[in-house]
Amino acid sequence: MKKAIWMSALGLAFALVVSAPASAQRAEGQGPGQGRGPATLATIPVDLLAGPLKLTDDQKTKIKASQEKVAKATAEAGKAAGGRGGGGAGSPAVRDARQAAIKEITAVLTVEQKSKVEGVVQEFGSYQQLGIPLQILGELKLTDGQKAKIKPIAEEMQKKVQGLRAGGGPPDRQAMQQLRQDYGAKVTPILTAEQKAAIEKWRNANPTQQPGGTPPKK
Repeated sequence: MKKAIWMSALGLAFALVVSAPASAQRAEGQGPGQGRGPATLATIPVDLLAGPLKLTDDQKTKIKASQEKVAKATAEAGKAAGGRGGGGAGSPAVRDARQAAIKEITAVLTVEQKSKVEGVVQEFGSYQQLGIPLQILGELKLTDGQKAKIKPIAEEMQKKVQGLRAGGGPPDRQAMQQLRQDYGAKVTPILTAEQKAAIEKWRNANPTQQPGGTPPKK
C-alpha cells in the first residue's frame, strides 16, 4: 500500500512537470541512451520495466529488441548530423522509430500490464526529471526513506512548473532547465556518497545524455 501511494503521488507530480501531454511524450520520447527526452516505454530500460510490469522473459527479449531499433536509428541520425551531441535525435527517422517501438512494446503487453504503464512511466520519469539517470537507477538502490524525501521535491517542482505555464503555451526552455538544476540540487543531499559518485561517473561518461542540470558532487 505504501509503495502504491508513493507511485501515485510521484506519478502525479511528473505528469504536471513535463511540458507535453502523454500522447506527445510517446511521439517525442528519445531512445535508450538518449536521456534528454521524456520517459516512455521506448526509453525506460527494460530491466526497470520488468519489475513493476512483471514482464516474462519473452516480453523482455521483444521489448529490448524494439528499444535497440530506436538506439540504432538515433546513432545513425547522429552520425548523419555530423556527430554533434544529440544531433539528429529529432529527425523524422528517429521519431518514426520511437513511435514504432512504443507500438511494438505495447502490443506484447497484457491488458493488466497496459493498465499499469502510465503510472510506471510517470514514476520513472519523475526520477529522470530530477536528474537521476534511469540507466543506473537500479544500481542506486534508493531506499523507501530516500524516495519519501524525494517525493515532496517533485511536488514542489510541479508547482513551479504550473507557474511557468500559467500564461499558456509551453514553458520557457531556459526556465525549465534552471528548474531541473535547482530541484536536482535539492535531491543531491538525500543521496549517499556512493550514489552520488555513481551518478557523477555516469554523467561524465555520457555528457550528451543529460536532461539538464549539473552532476551531483560528492
